[in-house]
Amino acid sequence: MAYPALCVERRKTIKKISFWGVLLLLACSPDPQVETVTTPAPPQIAGEILIETMVDQSSNQITEEYQYYIHEKGHQVRHGFYRSYHPDGNLLETGHFKFGRKEGEWTYHQGDLKRLGTFADDHLVGVYSYYDSSGRKIREGT
Repeated sequence: MAYPALCVERRKTIKKISFWGVLLLLACSPDPQVETVTTPAPPQIAGEILIETMVDQSSNQITEEYQYYIHEKGHQVRHGFYRSYHPDGNLLETGHFKFGRKEGEWTYHQGDLKRLGTFADDHLVGVYSYYDSSGRKIREGT
């Protein structure tokens, strides 16, 4: 099928605008650490990593946000960052999931205290470390 010359020129122009528009958007992005809604998944995951945000309808406060993927059987599996919040909006818990299991450093905020623990395959490795509001370690334990 032959396209009229005008259509061919329009298609070339649209391609050029799209390329330069995306390049300009990337170059002028104010914060390179902005989280996107979807990201490429590791090779073991067929699909994309998505972000779920849970909001308390009565207070309109975010209660939880996390990354996940849809398992081949159709259910969500947390994979990536996780954050939960107190009802007043202050941070409660942060950490990462790897294929549905806690992995790496997790931080819990309890008033002026902060508790840090390291997880591997969803199990605490060692003990928690507790810190006061000035960041000084005050104790260790479970």
